[in-house]
Amino acid sequence: MSRTRNRGAINLGLFLVTLGLGWFIFSNLNIGITPIVFAYILIIAGVAIVLSVIVTWRRASLPVGGIAGAIVAGLILALFLTHGLTLIQMFGGGTGVWAFRSQTAKSYSGSITSGKIYLEVDNINGPVRVSTWNRNEYSIDLTIRAGGPSQTGANANLANFKPSLDATQQEGQQRLVLRYDIGQTSRSWYSVDVTATLPAAANTDLDLVSSNGLIQVTNVNGTTISLTTSNARLNLDHVYATTSITAGTSNAQVEGILQAPNTTVSTSNAKITLTIPSTISGNYTLSTSNGAIALRVSPSTQVGYGVDFSTSNAKINVTLSNITYSVNQRTQVTGQTTGFTSLPTRVILKAITSNAAISVAAG
Repeated sequence: MSRTRNRGAINLGLFLVTLGLGWFIFSNLNIGITPIVFAYILIIAGVAIVLSVIVTWRRASLPVGGIAGAIVAGLILALFLTHGLTLIQMFGGGTGVWAFRSQTAKSYSGSITSGKIYLEVDNINGPVRVSTWNRNEYSIDLTIRAGGPSQTGANANLANFKPSLDATQQEGQQRLVLRYDIGQTSRSWYSVDVTATLPAAANTDLDLVSSNGLIQVTNVNGTTISLTTSNARLNLDHVYATTSITAGTSNAQVEGILQAPNTTVSTSNAKITLTIPSTISGNYTLSTSNGAIALRVSPSTQVGYGVDFSTSNAKINVTLSNITYSVNQRTQVTGQTTGFTSLPTRVILKAITSNAAISVAAG
């Protein structure tokens, strides 16, 4: 009896230690929870339990079955407590893991007195959409959802969510910074949809960050544009910058029409599909894994292209005129337009993926 109680105490202790460790890992480390990752976690947990049962059956004196169960239970519970919203949204179950939810809306608006705008958003578990209109004013609309273990808890969490918009003028630029007064460990309670509309005539810089939510930018001209999310698509529809565009996600597609002197686009396990107008010189670095990269560029004879493409287990297809190749293999291509350095517009394309094709075409 004493040995049984000791084993129970050990298992409970391991469960609590694993729960705390899992909470720390899943809350503070940048681990994207996707269907594939979740499936791997379940498979590993199942294999661990089966093996522990087999060992216990063969050697009854070794209580590994209870130990493995305690560890697996702690990790799974920590995963749901820290990524509940993500998991339910991922499998189509609504706005949160909690049965009780509360929702509200918040809007900000104002006039724009400068020809330059900076918008910064660090969002939580939801999409960010930015577009433009023919007005000298801005509009930012939030849909805020909070979950909880009870309706009272959900309402309290919603009341504790304190968004604010800092609107200031700095060196001729109107800066709009959307902030949430919420701790990192509480973010899994919330999901926020952000829709911003800005003046089309303004030069607009963007610094948009989200998690588990789409970022969509439409008809924006700026100097520096930075878009970062995870486990969700990036859509850039006619997005142009005079300095740089940086767009990154994971496990989701990137698509759109964009152009900048320096552009970096990255994702994983998904496709990149871009149209580059090629009216200005630029460097484009594109990377993914297990997803194709498909590019469309200008057919103008005044534009020279440099290509540096690499993949594995798939084909590279370059249908551009007058390309001289230094490397021309099935999975690796390097070359440039004949007379590249003498052409008025020069576009350098570097793309890398794995287990998928790369293609570029003019038209």
